[in-house]
Amino acid sequence: MHRRKILLLTAAVPATTVLGAGRPALAGPPPNPIAPLKIAVEPLEAGDAAYALLAPQVAGGPEGAKVVLRLLLTNTGTKNMTIDTIEFVFPGGGTTPMLGVDILLNVNSDNGVFLPGQSKVWSNGTVTLPGNVVIKNQVYLPVPAPATVTVRVRVTGFVAPVEVTLPLTPYQVAHRLPIDVSDLRPGEVMSAAGDHWANGGVRGDQIYAHDVGVVGWDGAQWNRLLPGTDGSRNEHYRCWDLPVRAVADGTVLTASDGMIDNQAPGAFPDPTPAQVGGNQVWLRHDDGTLTYYTHLRQGTVTVVTGDTVAAGQVLGKLGDSGNASEPHIHLEVRQDKPGDNPLRPLMISDAWLVDRLANTPWNPESPMWGPTDGRAIPNSNVLIWPAASKPAWYPPGKSEIVLYGVPAGDYQVVFDRLKASGYRPVWIDAHEVDRSVFFNVIFHPKDGTTWQHRVGMTGAEYQTQFDGMDREGHRLTNVTSYVQDGVVRYAAIFCKQAGPTLAAYHGASKADHQAQFETLTKGGFRPVNISIVSPADDPRFTAFYHREDVGAFDAPSFATSADYQAAFTTNTKAGLHLTYFSACQHAGGFRISAIFQERAPGKGGTAGRHNMGSGQFGTELEDRRKADYLTRAVAGYVDGKTLRYGAAWRR
Repeated sequence: MHRRKILLLTAAVPATTVLGAGRPALAGPPPNPIAPLKIAVEPLEAGDAAYALLAPQVAGGPEGAKVVLRLLLTNTGTKNMTIDTIEFVFPGGGTTPMLGVDILLNVNSDNGVFLPGQSKVWSNGTVTLPGNVVIKNQVYLPVPAPATVTVRVRVTGFVAPVEVTLPLTPYQVAHRLPIDVSDLRPGEVMSAAGDHWANGGVRGDQIYAHDVGVVGWDGAQWNRLLPGTDGSRNEHYRCWDLPVRAVADGTVLTASDGMIDNQAPGAFPDPTPAQVGGNQVWLRHDDGTLTYYTHLRQGTVTVVTGDTVAAGQVLGKLGDSGNASEPHIHLEVRQDKPGDNPLRPLMISDAWLVDRLANTPWNPESPMWGPTDGRAIPNSNVLIWPAASKPAWYPPGKSEIVLYGVPAGDYQVVFDRLKASGYRPVWIDAHEVDRSVFFNVIFHPKDGTTWQHRVGMTGAEYQTQFDGMDREGHRLTNVTSYVQDGVVRYAAIFCKQAGPTLAAYHGASKADHQAQFETLTKGGFRPVNISIVSPADDPRFTAFYHREDVGAFDAPSFATSADYQAAFTTNTKAGLHLTYFSACQHAGGFRISAIFQERAPGKGGTAGRHNMGSGQFGTELEDRRKADYLTRAVAGYVDGKTLRYGAAWRR
């Protein structure tokens, strides 16, 4: 079977007789035969026209086939020619005419005229017709796709069209995405549109390119901006500064940095930068493809030409450099073909996707999510979970998840979701606002440690829980006390692990606490946790200690804001690290409990801050995360009528 054919048609010339001549007479010049036009097609794989096999918009839905071809048309004759029409013909599927061909081929106002030897590129993407009418020539077909596609081109003045028939085959090379799920915040996913602008201008250079961003569920809608922002600054975008990673093992073909990021998101730069992709990286892969990463943030590109990189390795940070209207990444896959590098479909491995409307509001447990399985983005606006594992309420692989201000009535649901997402609790704090209780928690990835966690315990229940855990070999690792409905309650975390000798008490008066503190510290114990609560302005202390040498230490356990700040300044200058922070309401104000130690877990470097509003605290958490800090403690309290947060961090 011929895999390709160029069909040449000529009209038959009938023989006639001229009276008295005795020989056939000519009936005039024959109609023009087929035009001298050469057609080269991309994407072409082993002689077949490659299409993108599309993932279903929702799990269980139909797959699809997206046929977008780039044609290189060359006038091989000796006279000018003009293209009339281009059509795609599928066996059993009829003929699909392409609109706006004359517009796309009208280069430099030449009215689409091909000079002898001249070549022009056309692709069946998006085109704007007169009257600002936007049409899309992309062809979407049901699966199984037709066996062949015929590209039919009609040229002015010629009777027969020029045709190229090629087998249709699905493109097979798939890669991971350049954003890692562990870099996303809770409630965030990647976002992309399958029906891209696709035209890429006259040359069709970007027929399969994608602009990819990040959106998050803000409680009411999917939003590409962070809460409380208006999009006027680059850092307002959720995707800004995210690590951009290699989609496969490869070698750096080129890398460039140094172009300043655009200062005004929402508008293209004027004039257009000389390097429209801004700061960018090209990678060459062993599977015969190149991938192209653009608009990277100035000063963040981590590789240079010739570097060998592994899949998932950070290449730079997502930015807004070059010809970009806002922070995003422009991603292309191309065939590694010297001098041309034609585009290839973006096929995605190790991800899940769903149509955006089918997952509004956010629900990672929805059965509508389906795996990409090496297929491309369908013809819709989709949400993408960039991991082989199923979508989860909280992204796996993060060093920590910090949540604050969780209503007590919602906490069990939040806890169950965190646990199901692969995390375990390491810190819990509670605060009260207008007699309502809210929890602030830190969760770390599960690491094989056996643990128990319980909230809402009375003093007697807490003691019983403590004794039972102790008998089973579980150690207390965190405890908080709080007031709920006028009753002092406790929440605690226990882990089954070895450790130094432990001493603990709960619900102690200020005088009793001070006495036990002095006795225990004289005996070589050092405070780990001192939770404070003040029902009816009667301070109560819950604490536990380890018998261990931590060097110098200080534990102001019922300090005013000014006293705490003075202690923080003095201890920091003395080289002591903030290892614990909590607070409670008292006498119309608040009190702080803190612990400082000379020797503390971590790589060195601690930080603390208090009196932060909710927005300030969120920003501080993000900044500390980027600076490679882990949150050691977080607490909420009310200053007058204003909710505030304080926290401690370590490296």
